[in-house]
Amino acid sequence: MRRVSAADANRHVSKLMRAAMAGETVIVTDRGRPAVKIEAIRPAPGDEKPSEAFAAFLDELRSRPVLNGDRLTRDDFYD
Repeated sequence: MRRVSAADANRHVSKLMRAAMAGETVIVTDRGRPAVKIEAIRPAPGDEKPSEAFAAFLDELRSRPVLNGDRLTRDDFYD
């Protein structure tokens, strides 16, 4: 666990965010007292399902034939 002052956190917020996303916890102090904890947000166990459902949806779309796919070309938009 790293401790940094508010001024240092302000100057190095990108670096602290990368450290937090890598698993480190960062404590930001205000006048020497702990004020804020920076840590990565971990997805909840049920949060993976929407992306799995979306992937299944995309697979379903890819398996269907393209309708009216030959009607327009890119050049048709410029004519």
